[in-house]
Amino acid sequence: MIKKLRWRIVWITMLLVIVFLIIILYINYASTSRSLQQQSIMYLDNILSDELKTWRPRQKGESADLQSPFFTVIVNQFGQFVIEENDYFDFEDDSTVEDIVTKSYYSENTSGVLENYNLRYKMTMMPMGVRIAFVDTSVEQNALKTILLNSVYIGVGVIIVCFALMLIISKKLVMPIEKSLERQRRFVSDASHELKTPLSVIMANAELLSSEEQSERNSIRVENIQQESSRMRHLIEGMLEQARADESKSKNSFETLDLGEIITEAAMAFEPIAYDNGKSLSYNIEEGISVSGDCGQLRQLATILLDNAVKYSFPSTTIELTLQTVKKCPVLTVTDEGEKIPPEFTGKIFDRFFRADEARNDGASYGLGLSIAKEIADAHDAEISAESTGESTSFTVTFPKR
Repeated sequence: MIKKLRWRIVWITMLLVIVFLIIILYINYASTSRSLQQQSIMYLDNILSDELKTWRPRQKGESADLQSPFFTVIVNQFGQFVIEENDYFDFEDDSTVEDIVTKSYYSENTSGVLENYNLRYKMTMMPMGVRIAFVDTSVEQNALKTILLNSVYIGVGVIIVCFALMLIISKKLVMPIEKSLERQRRFVSDASHELKTPLSVIMANAELLSSEEQSERNSIRVENIQQESSRMRHLIEGMLEQARADESKSKNSFETLDLGEIITEAAMAFEPIAYDNGKSLSYNIEEGISVSGDCGQLRQLATILLDNAVKYSFPSTTIELTLQTVKKCPVLTVTDEGEKIPPEFTGKIFDRFFRADEARNDGASYGLGLSIAKEIADAHDAEISAESTGESTSFTVTFPKR
């Protein structure tokens, strides 16, 4: 649980960082693009205003506060054009110039961009025609590409740094929770051990009293003591098992095991129990399935699911246990024919001490068995789920890919 909480903190924080980073870099890119576009338009305005003031082509060698390659064209009322000024471009093909002028001159707008030629244009009216100024946008596009590439580098760098920092910070954040849970586990374990001794004394004395002659009224009281003591013993044993499952999960000392052999042993042990309860047990176990885990815990997992099926299935029904490989994942399934679990409870029945009158509760259970099964499944990186229909209820444990 602590490991999942830590990774959840890391991924949520990283998601927020990535979203924030994308927004910042996009704003920077968009503002830069807009600024370059405005500069280019002002550049064209300066070209046109300068030419309008002088009414002559700029002479070679004249200074101009212009930065990008440009040229100007004059188009008369008959559609004929002449290149007025061109210090930078080499138009060897007349068709290229004609295509550029035609597309800009007959455009619906007085300014725009010719993407195929990397040119931005703007035109202004003259007494005898139109003057069109063209400026090269290659510098603008290269600048935007550089900004985009730098943004990617910066973004990747920031994400890597933030991820490393969050790994360190998240460990410190969950440390108090981990210590609190450890103290809780220790308290449950110690309290359960301490309660076993006086409970054993109570049960022993009740057993002695039951062997002696008592009045009918006292016999009922002694029987009540024995029943409640037995229930209390099951509760304490369940709490101890829960504490052991938590402790084993934290140690995580696993080895490669034959899961089929473990499940077969658990199934064979439950055959007489099912028979005594008027039910039959059918199992189909695929051979050669191995997992990394703890032998005792995996046996306990199968035992809990089988015990649950025996308890809550209808009389004279068959409990089915299967172990097979599905998409390279070992899958353990226990199916029984019993009362349907309401859909709103299928996700809650694995919570500790969860009890619901409608959800297969016999009144003697404290709701620890399935929670222990979930703890064991989590310790083995497996997923446990319940599915209940009108005819049967299935508990499925899916282990990681082999």
